Amino acid sequence: MSNICVLVAGSANVTGMNVIRALISENIKVIGCDFNNLNPANKFCKNEVVPLCSNDQYFFSILNLIVKHKITHIVASNDHDVRAL
Repeated sequence: MSNICVLVAGSANVTGMNVIRALISENIKVIGCDFNNLNPANKFCKNEVVPLCSNDQYFFSILNLIVKHKITHIVASNDHDVRAL
C-alpha cells in the first residue's frame, strides 16, 4: 500500500479529521485540503489551502493537488465537497 496517497477534502471538519486519523493509523499517506490554513488536521498530515467549493477555481485546485502529490484516491468529507467534485 505504499503507493497509495489519499486526498481528504474538507480536512478541518470532524469527519475529515477522523478519516485522516484512520488512514494514517494504517500507514497510508494522506494529504488534506480545506479553505482555511488554520486547520487542526495540520497535526496529522500535510494540508493544502484550496478555494471554497463554490469558487470556480476549486475543481482546478483539486486537479493541481492530484498531480502535485500523486493522489490515488479522494475522500470528500462533507456534502459541499461531494457536490463540487
